[in-house]
Amino acid sequence: MTFKLVHKGKDEAIDKVTLSDNHAKQYFMNIKRLSEKEFDKIFEVKRVKDFHKPNLDYKWWHEESKNLDIDKE
Repeated sequence: MTFKLVHKGKDEAIDKVTLSDNHAKQYFMNIKRLSEKEFDKIFEVKRVKDFHKPNLDYKWWHEESKNLDIDKE
């Protein structure tokens, strides 16, 4: 899963990492060199939502008109 580091109360990502749940916070704490208590005062670790991937089998050109003379349709 992908996690992002944000300031408390904001949603703007400072950094992102792909790790398991329990390792993401520890990773960011080590990067910032803060204890857990100090880290929790300043930062939050949030999970990045996965975006829906579109259907790659969709062939839009099959729905288009095959008649190239648009005025005579």
